Amino acid sequence: MKSTNVLVYLPKFEISYTTDVMSILPKLGVDISSALTPVNPTLEISQVIQQAIIKVDETGSEAAAVTTIIGGTRSSASSVIPHVVFEANHPFTYCIRDTRRMLNLFCGVVNKLN
Repeated sequence: MKSTNVLVYLPKFEISYTTDVMSILPKLGVDISSALTPVNPTLEISQVIQQAIIKVDETGSEAAAVTTIIGGTRSSASSVIPHVVFEANHPFTYCIRDTRRMLNLFCGVVNKLN
């Protein structure tokens, strides 16, 4: 595999997603109904809401409360570095990734561009 420079043009976009994860927790081995029993047997959890917000603009990207800023060094006009151009002027997928832990934090699809 060969490394190359890529010049990426992304449109500004903002996506939010909200879901109740109560049905998912038992599949992950989490018994949410008994989680508060030691504290107070009368307490009951009825919903676990998860919301993700992704915002991409000229200044970078924000995902929930995490801000990622991607930067680099400027090269002088005399040193031209070959690169590939990718312009996302059509539907595309995206991932915000923690490269140290090798985990995808947020992934999604932009189908409609304004």
